[in-house]
Amino acid sequence: MDDRNNVCTEFAQIKWKKMQGGTAESEDLDMDLKTITLENGWTAVVADKPSGTSGTGAAGFAAELDRVAQAASGGAGTQAVYEGLSADAKAVLERLKAGEKDITLEEWSVIRRELRDAGLITPGEFADSDPNMVVVGYVDVNGDKVQYPYAADAVVSSGETDFPWGIEWQGDPLQYLGRWLEFVRSQRDNLNLLALRGGPVYDTSHLTRRIEANEKVAGLVKSLLECC
Repeated sequence: MDDRNNVCTEFAQIKWKKMQGGTAESEDLDMDLKTITLENGWTAVVADKPSGTSGTGAAGFAAELDRVAQAASGGAGTQAVYEGLSADAKAVLERLKAGEKDITLEEWSVIRRELRDAGLITPGEFADSDPNMVVVGYVDVNGDKVQYPYAADAVVSSGETDFPWGIEWQGDPLQYLGRWLEFVRSQRDNLNLLALRGGPVYDTSHLTRRIEANEKVAGLVKSLLECC
């Protein structure tokens, strides 16, 4: 028996072409990667990482944000984290606070990358919050590939642009994340409900981990906007 009892291999579709200035960030994933081709012809990245999640409950989420900000800034808090950001990152946050809706995926990646470099999010959370990534399934403890039922419809193409979950990036990252989170939560809850009703049982922890990473990023950005 191998270590698949403790490690669940996840496969996520990454669209390699640029999406409005954004790029797939596979080089930033803190895990071993290899590329495979799924039955539907998609290029996928196979990554070994634990299937469990750290899990921050909604009630303690604000406290967790404050804790990571305090830790990352040596106890000085969110304002000190904001002051430590690059001029480019601050400029994006100022535009976002001003209500501008022309933030590119690459500019959003700059914010996420600096949150990671400041120690506010982990490398894993950075990877899990990549808007270019869509989890379509996983490899179970027996080594079998399991695709989620929605896999065939996970990405909607329009012209030269692909939209994960059919949600178009329109220049407002927080609005995008709100719609993304609502949709992915519903997908996860539907899969869990399917199991409760006697249907197939899917490991939805991969979806939960991405939900939590994006909730954390959105919460941190909202806190930083108050410092602009």
